[in-house]
Amino acid sequence: MSIYHPLRTSRAFLLTADETELTTTSTSYTSMKFFNFVVDRTRGYGWNKLVVYAEAYNSTSGQTTYVGVFVDNETSPRLELSYATTSYTLRSGEITVSDLADGIHKIDIRVKVTGGTGYIRLTEVHALI
Repeated sequence: MSIYHPLRTSRAFLLTADETELTTTSTSYTSMKFFNFVVDRTRGYGWNKLVVYAEAYNSTSGQTTYVGVFVDNETSPRLELSYATTSYTLRSGEITVSDLADGIHKIDIRVKVTGGTGYIRLTEVHALI
């Protein structure tokens, strides 16, 4: 599927989507969802950026759920989304992946909380070219 947005000079392609609801009470990042994707510039799959959408919340008022987007075996997230809400909220952000070499790469969606229970449901990743 290709999506064209008139305010952008690039096109977006849906790479993956998942609506499985998962929870965590961990205060350190825990892998919740992941997928592999290919960078192959010889065939035109040299993605510049990925747009990540995630729907999440925390069950306890005053606590925060964090969704981190990690690439391959990196120890710091390339993107961190914050949710201090008690009902599902959709947030998004972009990560640059133009630095990745040709080959198979892993996007790891990890979640942590400051307290309470963190929930994640809808997750989508789009490639921008």
